[in-house]
Amino acid sequence: MVESGAYSIVRHPIYSGLIMGAFGRALVWGALLTLFYAVILFIFFDIKSRREEKWLADKFPEYSDYQGRVCKLIPFVY
Repeated sequence: MVESGAYSIVRHPIYSGLIMGAFGRALVWGALLTLFYAVILFIFFDIKSRREEKWLADKFPEYSDYQGRVCKLIPFVY
């Protein structure tokens, strides 16, 4: 189980990057539809990561400690 690098900031760094990129694009474009798509993307990755984390918790007993230390998708927030 990797806990260093980007994984020391968020548990799902690829999802996090895609979500932040989508919200960044929505802010730059100033389009409500793009913001809506970014929210949908966030919800999708949140649900997907919940399923993955159940599997990870079963495979790695120390994963629950890692979950308590590191945010899921948004650094220092969620």
